[in-house]
Amino acid sequence: AENFRLLQSNLEFFQTYNSAKTILVTSPVQGNGKTTVAANLALSFAMSDQKVILVDSDLRRPSVHKALKISEIIHARIAAKEVVRPVKGKRTDVITAGHIPPSITEVINSKRIGAILNELRDEYETIIVDAPPLIIADSYNLASKVDGVVLVIEPGLTKDDQAKVIKEQLSRAGARVIGIVFNKVSETNAKTY
Repeated sequence: AENFRLLQSNLEFFQTYNSAKTILVTSPVQGNGKTTVAANLALSFAMSDQKVILVDSDLRRPSVHKALKISEIIHARIAAKEVVRPVKGKRTDVITAGHIPPSITEVINSKRIGAILNELRDEYETIIVDAPPLIIADSYNLASKVDGVVLVIEPGLTKDDQAKVIKEQLSRAGARVIGIVFNKVSETNAKTY
């Protein structure tokens, strides 16, 4: 919990000097813990009395709705406020991806995601977007629609050269990397960094 408060505090400091309401959380590959980081980061922002929403935009392998036992559809052609659900017992709202749409690339490449994020900007102080891993091209498109990107990396799985390539690809997509989270770090492997 303390690590998430520290991450949230660092992002709040960044938000003070940069207009960054929408923060996308992604990772190089599946299994790095990006959804866990995104969900806990949203809860941490909510605990600091910010009005926050978590948006599950991983349409290929949505998982936020499973964890919260909610099923809504981000790609439905209805207003975002109609699919916003409060997280029971928390001061956080959520939009879940629900079932997998027939044409994911069409949904991501459409203006729908951008319209949802713009609609949410008026209602929320912070918008956390749980995105697909960067092995999926959708992530780069999504990253270009937010104010900042937090990259979740598991030590030992992402090499320095891979991280540099990812940073270059995100820059080419017009995304701004605002932080890196080293996830699943034990006391033993923390000493090696």
